[in-house]
Amino acid sequence: MERKDFFKSICKYGLCSCAAFTVFSHNETYAGLDDDEDQNLKNLEWKLGFIQKRFARLMGIFDTSLEDSKKRELLEKLGRECAKDFKEEAANFEGNIEGFLDDIMKKWVEKAEYDKEKGIIRVFDKKRETCFCPFVNMSLLTSDTMCYCSRGWLKEIYETVSGKPVDVKVTSSILRGGERCSSEITIL
Repeated sequence: MERKDFFKSICKYGLCSCAAFTVFSHNETYAGLDDDEDQNLKNLEWKLGFIQKRFARLMGIFDTSLEDSKKRELLEKLGRECAKDFKEEAANFEGNIEGFLDDIMKKWVEKAEYDKEKGIIRVFDKKRETCFCPFVNMSLLTSDTMCYCSRGWLKEIYETVSGKPVDVKVTSSILRGGERCSSEITIL
């Protein structure tokens, strides 16, 4: 795969965040690119930075203008909308919570537990320095309001997998000073 195709593919899946670009040093990222590719990559970085700055300002407006219940409602809806991009994959595991948890442990979480008797799922993401969401730039966003978005995402995915309503509690998050994001999902 050529470098240009690689960057197109990571952006297609929403992974063109600063976190993805920091995998490469600045010089390594642009090495071997022709002038058009170099300029396109710089434009993408600028656009991402612009989006992250505006999003951080929007979260600040939410925090100063909305009551907690309204922030929670709006951001959970955003999270549910975001989850729809992954819903087809989750639907492959409908009724198979253990299979879904095995799958996500291979892909992005460090640990997942399921107490079938109590209907409680605990998910522990891998340690990371920054929020997984490409909208979030940790140097700009100082609010944990985004955790409501994660809550909505988890609700949508685990309701799809379990076929039942769920409640979600974010038990730890990077935006709240944790070293990882962790959640407890209760099947209702």
